[in-house]
Amino acid sequence: MRRYALIVCVCLFLGTAGAWGRTMKHVLVQMPQEVLPLLSTDNLLDAVDFRDSGMYAAVKNRMGETSVLAVLTDEYARWELSAASRAEMKLLSGGRDTVVCLVHTCLTPEPMSTVAFYTLDWRPLPASRFVRVPGADAFLRPELTKDEGRAVLDGLETALVEARLSADADTLDFILHADGGDPERRQEQAAWLTERVSCQWQGRRFVRK
Repeated sequence: MRRYALIVCVCLFLGTAGAWGRTMKHVLVQMPQEVLPLLSTDNLLDAVDFRDSGMYAAVKNRMGETSVLAVLTDEYARWELSAASRAEMKLLSGGRDTVVCLVHTCLTPEPMSTVAFYTLDWRPLPASRFVRVPGADAFLRPELTKDEGRAVLDGLETALVEARLSADADTLDFILHADGGDPERRQEQAAWLTERVSCQWQGRRFVRK
């Protein structure tokens, strides 16, 4: 009955979307399955229903594993999709338009993310229009010379970049995971590489702070 009420509420909301701003809940329940293939439409509706009821929002995904809608606010959602992946979503206002930023992160062996953007009805948008995803060179400390920076990059065996959205602010952080997170290597690299690159939403795109 609650699911039926939610569907009716969403349908009524869509009819007046020109007058009211959409919240993450309304956007989330419309998400096509191909965006996050682990989650079915029933998973989305059930998880939102559980959150509305103040319950732990765990569902059995299409692979028979547990997915959890861990956070849901008017502008932000975080899914713990499985032990190996998570997804974050953020509504970002750009003047008359609002876009959905989706960060999908594979957690093993080291976190690595993809960043995608959509309209409110989940039409894909070119990510390059909204953010420049940094490569390993963006994490070099500014005091390094060009030759020193090149030597640092040449010495890296692996360099994976994780992205994280904020639930409370319009920011997107990129975190470098180099050489498998080996503690000794990480300590050495701290002299050459900064761990985090932070970007702020400026109404049309993310800009590095």
